[in-house]
Amino acid sequence: MIWMNKHGITIWIDEPATVLTERLWKEKAHRPLVAHVENRAALTQFLTAKIEERNHFYRLADIHLKGEQLQINALLSAIRSFQNKSFNLNHS
Repeated sequence: MIWMNKHGITIWIDEPATVLTERLWKEKAHRPLVAHVENRAALTQFLTAKIEERNHFYRLADIHLKGEQLQINALLSAIRSFQNKSFNLNHS
């Protein structure tokens, strides 16, 4: 994440495991990490564990947005705000 933050803008779109479950369930055959999971409850449990395991990396993202609040204007606003903050830090 440090390399990605240094060379670009990183965005964490924080979605609950239940939302990810519904998205991944239909495509799980094409997702090797979850292809073995047999039901939605097990997939949610697996995703919850993965999110917890990876949270310390996700928190390093430049921008953190909640998925349920995500709209294009909010995303663009967050990016502009970050760019302005970065510009001001680099040119102070």
